[in-house]
Amino acid sequence: NNSVSSFEHTKLFVKKILLPFSGSHKLTQITPQLLERFKQENLKRGVKPSTVNRYFDTFKAILNKAVEWGYLPYSPSKSVKRLKNTGKRLPHFLAEEEVHHLLLICKEHHPDFYPLLYTALATGMRLGELKHLRWCDVDFSRRQIKVENQPAWHTKSYKPRTIPLTDKLAEVLNNLQQGNKTEPIFSFVNVRKLWED
Repeated sequence: NNSVSSFEHTKLFVKKILLPFSGSHKLTQITPQLLERFKQENLKRGVKPSTVNRYFDTFKAILNKAVEWGYLPYSPSKSVKRLKNTGKRLPHFLAEEEVHHLLLICKEHHPDFYPLLYTALATGMRLGELKHLRWCDVDFSRRQIKVENQPAWHTKSYKPRTIPLTDKLAEVLNNLQQGNKTEPIFSFVNVRKLWED
């Protein structure tokens, strides 16, 4: 029932994290104590509490599915709690001067990345949404952008939404070479590295 990307992430988690830890145990040998140890060992490896919680949630979902399919009488994860993520930081919102400075630096040093960054700042779209944005999703006449589910990808909430297309953003997008209507607008070669920088 997951999207392709979610399925791939889960598969990677099972292969790289879960099996090395619990692969020698039978399902019936997985106890609340073992799950607590799973969390603690990941913390000792320097994994962030929020990531450990994601790992635990996936582990828990697998155990719940084992109960549903009749492989376990009950899930040992029921009495195990998620970590308290006390180090959660509030998001930092850029001031208008910071936005102008960021765009100026980007235009000067990474001009190919500029349209993507400008679109992100003008719309508030997530990286995954920008990655899957197609020309057919941009309506220049109605001045709007559609963010909707696609065959191999879905929005975070599975709900489509419409974002206003400003005159300046329309100009930035119009300056790009438009390809096939169903092709992604932005090329994502090395974009993740640039995004993180």
